[in-house]
Amino acid sequence: MASRITSGAMPVAVLAIAATAVVSNSALAQATPPAFTMGWTVGNADTITYDWTQFGTLNGNGDWSVPGNEAIWSGWNYTGTLVGDGGAWQFDWNTVFNVGEGVAAGVGAFVTANIVVTNNDIVNQSFSLLMTLPTGFLGTMLERGSIVGTITDLTFDDATVFAPAGGQIYTPLIDGVDEVPGFLMGEGFSESAGGPLFSNSVGPADFGIPTPIAASQPVDSSIGILLSFDLTAGDSASFTAIFEVLPVPAPAGLPILAAAGLLAGRKRRRRR
Repeated sequence: MASRITSGAMPVAVLAIAATAVVSNSALAQATPPAFTMGWTVGNADTITYDWTQFGTLNGNGDWSVPGNEAIWSGWNYTGTLVGDGGAWQFDWNTVFNVGEGVAAGVGAFVTANIVVTNNDIVNQSFSLLMTLPTGFLGTMLERGSIVGTITDLTFDDATVFAPAGGQIYTPLIDGVDEVPGFLMGEGFSESAGGPLFSNSVGPADFGIPTPIAASQPVDSSIGILLSFDLTAGDSASFTAIFEVLPVPAPAGLPILAAAGLLAGRKRRRRR
């Protein structure tokens, strides 16, 4: 049985991304990249943690635009590929992250990522990725987020992506703690390609859109996203997900990527 990164008593696998503010490129300029990390798990294997100094390519501080969308993120672009033993799976990522400029500039912290996972195994598999971004924000923040994906059959027998039992595909995190108001695509959610060699959209789903909501816990050290899914044998899934934290009050009119199609009142439960 596939292992999960747990969320309290609930088992949860992971594919992840972190937080996002959409503003002008000049407002988000950073001279030094933050200590961004990425934890990757497949099935029963131990979680392996990477940062941009150890694996992948840090492409520098530049612009990354979304085709068909006027929004532009400016930050550190981190890309890479992981391949399992014997080519049993492949994981490709392209993410942009930036801690923002704080309340004075009205800019939140963000990570936005394009993730593609292919299960080349002969059995269904669970895949996990956790992306964590340290941030200097302190106190209460506003939040919003979204996720959209694609499921593709590569084996002439249809394909399905599933939410994990007892969990959800999309889990935003603040200081390593589940941010429950942002749970999306919960237990029982699934989407199929629709037929042999078909491809189909997954979602979109969102929260805090168009009006950001108050985060249930203060931001002290980091933000992150935990995305979790099981994928049928021989097939491929991709996700673009965003979790955004914004200073209070949030800047008006900031767009959020809900469907671009790219690649304090509760007990705190801390991930380990």
